[in-house]
Amino acid sequence: MLDARKRIVAADALAQKLLGRSLAELEGQSLEELWNRMGAREPDPVDRSSGGCCPVDVHSRTWVMPNGEPRHVAVRETTVTTAHEGCTVVLLAEVAALGSEYATLLECRKRFDAFMRHLPGVAYMKDRDGRYVFVSPTFERHFGHPPEHYVGKLDADVWPPEVVQQLRDSDARVLESGAVVQSTERVPQSDGTHYWLATKFPITNAAGEVVLIGGVAVDITEERRALESLKELQRSAQQRDRLADVGAITAQILHDLANPIAGLSMQVQLILRRAGRDPDRPVGELVQSLGRLLSEVQRLDVLLREFKDFAREQRLELRPVRLRPFLAECVTQWRPVARARDISIHTELPPDLPTVRADPDQLRRAFDNLIKNSIEAIDRGPGAIWVRSAIPHPERVRISVLDDGPGIAPHVDPFRLFETTKPYGTGLGLPIVRQIVEAHGGQIAYEPREPRGVAFHVELPRTGPSWPLPPRMSGE
Repeated sequence: MLDARKRIVAADALAQKLLGRSLAELEGQSLEELWNRMGAREPDPVDRSSGGCCPVDVHSRTWVMPNGEPRHVAVRETTVTTAHEGCTVVLLAEVAALGSEYATLLECRKRFDAFMRHLPGVAYMKDRDGRYVFVSPTFERHFGHPPEHYVGKLDADVWPPEVVQQLRDSDARVLESGAVVQSTERVPQSDGTHYWLATKFPITNAAGEVVLIGGVAVDITEERRALESLKELQRSAQQRDRLADVGAITAQILHDLANPIAGLSMQVQLILRRAGRDPDRPVGELVQSLGRLLSEVQRLDVLLREFKDFAREQRLELRPVRLRPFLAECVTQWRPVARARDISIHTELPPDLPTVRADPDQLRRAFDNLIKNSIEAIDRGPGAIWVRSAIPHPERVRISVLDDGPGIAPHVDPFRLFETTKPYGTGLGLPIVRQIVEAHGGQIAYEPREPRGVAFHVELPRTGPSWPLPPRMSGE
């Protein structure tokens, strides 16, 4: 029994035996002093309840007797108020089963502690206000401070402002959605900025209310740097391939320029000779020669412009492009040209066709080229071209250009430089289209159609290319 000052004033024989102390040794001590001297610990959270005018406090203690025997006791405190003063009756009951449960609890705790110590990243829990209630020991390895530096504190107490905003934003998303949230967080550390892949999740009570936010995070800085290095290597490889292609184009252009230049020279000399022989001769007789001269000049102009387009690295100005009106406008532009050749162009574009992040000018060049190729392949109708779209994946969109022309021979690779079946083709159009599509992070392929014709399929990511884009140079 405890007096009003919470000091022990009485203990029966069973209590003395259970505690291993005589009444003389117990008198005058508070329970906390007694527990401290005995080395008694509280293994379970305190279960407190109250009823009527007699508040009840129930908890448990465990300690080791001098002979090495573990002892586990349930402690029940009841405050009794009399007319003169209050006193507390303490009931002690040994719980044999608690021993094995406590041993199991200790084993689980050891396993949990070992797991937390060897995490490849960090783990933590916060209350709804963002105050840390638990952090793993690995915080010290990564951030230089032990767990006690964080527990009980808010993000603003331990992180710089730019980090606090990131953490609070993702916390708010967990609280609002009640779902798992994943984000990449930038954290300045002693050796520079690190990137952490964080997964946060709600921890609920029995009523399903979110009471805590749990989180685990892994440092992905090295993986991110490796990925950036790989992308840089890929860009370097593409640049080397482009230089090799430019070299091949240059050699081809030198070859292709030789005959037209010789022809131009002959035509100019012929005109000069005719004009020299008879200065009064009508100019109309020279029109045929001038026409051939103009034709050669135009062919050279097309060749040089396409060479310039291919040799230039694709630098994109990305912005949202609404595909349905974009493709409809492309088709509208080419319909008069197709109609003049008895060719019809049909569109099959669903109303919910998504927006993509792309360079509209470059994308327009690519689809203009595909539609133009189909018109030139059919040449004279009747013939038909279809522009269709589909969504093969939630993050990608496919646009197809199909025709019923003669198709592509099996031995022809339309994406190979200078590969062309058209009398005045340069063989650069489709390589330029592929270059534009790949710069957007997309893919292009083709397949024959039955009974005749060909289909070109362009797949584009809705969010644009995943790699960093080179800056657009002034004047481009």
